[in-house]
Amino acid sequence: MADIDEARFAEAVAAGAVLEAPGDHIDADLIRAFCLRHAHHVDPRGIRLGGVHVSGTLDLTSVSVPFALGFTACTFDHPPVLHGARVKELSLFDCTLPGLLANGIDVQGDLDLSASRVVGRWPTRASNSRSAAIWLCESTVGGRLRCIDTTIDAQGERALQADRMRVGGTVRFLNGFDAKGELRLVGLQVSGSLDMTGAHVESDGLAVDLADATIAGNMFIAPAEGTPGKQRRPRIHGRINLSSTRIDGRLEIRDAALVRPERDEGRYHSPRFSGKALVGLRLFVGAELLLEGTTTISGGIDLASAELGRFAIESGSTVEAPGEVAIDLTNAEIRSAVTVGEAVRVRGTTLLVGARIRGRLDLDGAALTDPQGHSLLKADGATIDGDVTLKRVRATGGQLKFWRSTVGGGFDAEGAVVENPDGGTVRLHQSEVGGSVRLIDGFISIGCVVLSRTAVGGRLDLGGGHFHCPRPGEHNTEGAAIRAVSGTFRGGMDLGWAAITPAINVTDTATSVLQDDPSNWPERIYIAGFSYERFDAPRDGGSQGRVWDWERRLAWLRQQSQYDAGPYEQAARVFRGHGYVHGAEQLLIRQRSDARRAEQHSRSRPHDMTEWTRASADWTRNAVDWVYDWTVGYGFRPGRVLWLLAALLALVGTTLAVPAVQATLRASDQGVVFTTRGPVGVADQSADPCGGGQVRCFNPLLYAVDTVVPLVALDQRSTWYPDRFARGGAFVEWWLNLATVAGWLLSSIFLLSFARLARNT
Repeated sequence: MADIDEARFAEAVAAGAVLEAPGDHIDADLIRAFCLRHAHHVDPRGIRLGGVHVSGTLDLTSVSVPFALGFTACTFDHPPVLHGARVKELSLFDCTLPGLLANGIDVQGDLDLSASRVVGRWPTRASNSRSAAIWLCESTVGGRLRCIDTTIDAQGERALQADRMRVGGTVRFLNGFDAKGELRLVGLQVSGSLDMTGAHVESDGLAVDLADATIAGNMFIAPAEGTPGKQRRPRIHGRINLSSTRIDGRLEIRDAALVRPERDEGRYHSPRFSGKALVGLRLFVGAELLLEGTTTISGGIDLASAELGRFAIESGSTVEAPGEVAIDLTNAEIRSAVTVGEAVRVRGTTLLVGARIRGRLDLDGAALTDPQGHSLLKADGATIDGDVTLKRVRATGGQLKFWRSTVGGGFDAEGAVVENPDGGTVRLHQSEVGGSVRLIDGFISIGCVVLSRTAVGGRLDLGGGHFHCPRPGEHNTEGAAIRAVSGTFRGGMDLGWAAITPAINVTDTATSVLQDDPSNWPERIYIAGFSYERFDAPRDGGSQGRVWDWERRLAWLRQQSQYDAGPYEQAARVFRGHGYVHGAEQLLIRQRSDARRAEQHSRSRPHDMTEWTRASADWTRNAVDWVYDWTVGYGFRPGRVLWLLAALLALVGTTLAVPAVQATLRASDQGVVFTTRGPVGVADQSADPCGGGQVRCFNPLLYAVDTVVPLVALDQRSTWYPDRFARGGAFVEWWLNLATVAGWLLSSIFLLSFARLARNT
């Protein structure tokens, strides 16, 4: 090995040739001299060295170098110092150096560090707390920043610190790029793209810090090209910080491994970032943020208040943050859709609280597990302009919660399986859905589906769904598998579920069409205030005969956990409105019977009442109830009273036609006593029995009418009276008085029943 003298060096640079001198040494001051004092002797192609060993410190601080500097396979004793330098182009290709100190450097062309090995750490005035292997703060690169196959080992400090660096072309950390230490690129401005294809970065805290950066093109974290199955997969061990970053193109992370930092400490650490592998508060992505291929993220993604063109996690990717927040899109705005693809596994909670999604929310086939708290998906206050699609989702251990959310389209969970035995499963609470809610065709809920106070513009379709609530919860004391209190379903409700246990609560819910099979409801129902306009058969089964069968509907009404008259009257109103008058009457009659039983069951009784007394009282009430039902159907069948009145008239008339009964009747006028055969004491039987008009003649039929019908006065009963001293007279008197009382009672019942029937009509 030899030292390169000035003459040899001058000859090479004057000719613009590459000075190839493997193992030879050159004094760094000689290079500085030609850059500073002999620049006019250097060919425009610049200084180009190959394989040399640079002795001393190459210090070009604030030097303006009018030509390119190129070092290939060179070795440096000390890190080159180029603070504030101005150079046409700088290339350190396949070099070995302990660092590069170039804050404020202005490179008109490319800055190329490809294939170089940088091992070391150095402090500069750009930071009072940290050291770095490469310093490029406040620097300007007019062309590209190339770090292809570059290796940087910062020995526990930052690998690269380039705060507020400006790059006119692309930034490339490609292929075999390997950095042990943080890449700090805060405030970076790139006119092209940032490409980290195949890059490996390892840090125990921040790995890539792009806070406040502006990237005019795209950002890629993707595998490097290679033979199939041998591509170099990008790996970022530590946090990626994209807070307040602007990417005008797309952010694509494909077949990458992102691993959260092992420790979360430092002067500026925020507790909300703990456990996060990717942080993008207020991140702006003009096109889409895409996780695709076999990307695995071990740690959460925090994109709160971000603005994205589209957010998508495609099939094959995994986000793991068990017991923590896995994906945070709180208050984010997505101008298109949010998509989590088939078989994507998300361990942890996905937050969409206050998010604005101008397209669809699509989690078709995703697997959600291990939430933080009670919710696997939490979209409280979210606004989604399109549909929410949860088809074939597999959610275990938490609920899919949409509280006070607005969904412009439909809500579809066809074939989804949600298991949360201790709480809710799908919770659409106090929300608005423009389309239909579909929990159908294999949908399985182990827990409680909550639709309370939700307004649905379309239908609630539960055809083929399975709903099971194993046990009551803190907010579900009735143990309802479906809880839809005060909900509104304008397009109707199709309740053709495959199975539901043990209860459903639709208290105060309103809909247009109730499609159900009344015999297919759970054993306990809560339907007080439940209103609908008509019945129909479910889409996937049932028949109109079952729907309008009043006996089946009555059995359905009697499944109420507590008696309430309103559902009976609602059902009867619908029956009558669609021409099923007989069914309406039957329901109202049974409602009165059930009301009496409920009142009897709930009435308090004295504690000193004996069992025999209680049984007697119950028997009496049951007898009265039966009579009231059998006679006038609790006022809904007054025609029955007319038949009873007619029967009583016939019985009384027949009785009065019997000669022995007539023999007991008497009438009197001015001291003369008459029988039905004539005045007493008159031997002539052919004499006028009415005494020539002294008394009104006896007529059995008219006497019966006068006795039984209280509203009619024919003066028969007032004229003729039974003589209790005549044989059988006391019995006739008792019988006629009883008939009068019965007639008054039946007539009163008829009038009251007729008046009620008129009001109901």
